[in-house]
Amino acid sequence: MRTEFNTLVETLKRWDLYQLGDEVDMDLKSLEDKITELEKRMECVTRCNKEIDEVVFSFVDAFEDRGETEQTLTYGQFEVLLRGIHDIDIAMDLKETECIDNNWYGLFEEP
Repeated sequence: MRTEFNTLVETLKRWDLYQLGDEVDMDLKSLEDKITELEKRMECVTRCNKEIDEVVFSFVDAFEDRGETEQTLTYGQFEVLLRGIHDIDIAMDLKETECIDNNWYGLFEEP
């Protein structure tokens, strides 16, 4: 999406279809900000998935490496799984601002 946006901006510049500070420029800035937000939200999802993977694969490793047929899920692991699932839903809901308000993974800091 970022590539297509940049291509659009370059086309508009080439044909001199907007000037800095005009309505088109402001709308492009708004769209660019939304694309940046979406990219950061997708990074949150990627990181949540990584945390969930680590818990799940700890069970796989215990089974494959040590032949354990039973392993207990700790409260901490359960919390990572449950919260990760909910966090993915939150991050992908553009109306939900929790990931921004709480600056998940330090991704939403103002430059």
